[in-house]
Amino acid sequence: PKEYDDAFRWLETNSEPESIVGSLSFEVTVLLPVKSHNKTLVVRNSMLVSDVPHDECARRFAFLCKLLGIPPESMIPVLTRLMTKEVHEYVFEGNDRMIRESREDYSGLHHFFIGTRDDLISDIIRKEMTDPDVRPFAVDYLWIGPTERRRGSPADLPTASPYRLEMVYQNPSVTLYRVGGAK
Repeated sequence: PKEYDDAFRWLETNSEPESIVGSLSFEVTVLLPVKSHNKTLVVRNSMLVSDVPHDECARRFAFLCKLLGIPPESMIPVLTRLMTKEVHEYVFEGNDRMIRESREDYSGLHHFFIGTRDDLISDIIRKEMTDPDVRPFAVDYLWIGPTERRRGSPADLPTASPYRLEMVYQNPSVTLYRVGGAK
C-alpha cells in the first residue's frame, strides 16, 4: 500500500542505517530491508532466510509483543491455536486459501514459526510474555500498522508500553515510534 511505501521512505530518509524496526506484520518484515536501510527485530524462522535460532526468534517475538503493549492473555491463545497441527496443515494447503480465509485471523504470524517445534515456541513465548524481567533486544523503532492494531496494540501505546516511545511519523495506516530506554 502507498502508506507503507511512505513509511518506508520516511525510515530510509530519517533513520540511521541498520536501525532495527519491530513489527508483527510478516509483509513489513519482508519488505523492510528491501525498501529501507533498516533491519527487522522479528524474522521468518527459516534457515533459508535467517540464521537466528528458533528459540531466539520466539524470544524476540515475545519481547516485541511486550513493547507493543499487547497483553499475554490476548496473544497467547492466538499463538497456541497457531501452533496446532491443524493450522500448520492448513497453511501448507496453498497460499490462495490461506490468504482468502486466514489472513485476517492470523495476520501472517504463522510465517514466523513454520518449521519450528510447537512446544518450544509456545513454552518460550508463554514464559517470556508473562515474565516481567525479560531480557530486552535492541530495537530502534516500532511500526504500528493494521496487524499490530488487530493483535491488540493499545491506542494509548506510549502509556501502555514499558519503554519510552516518541511518535516520529504517522499516516492513515502506519505510525512509527522511536524506542527509548525502559520507563
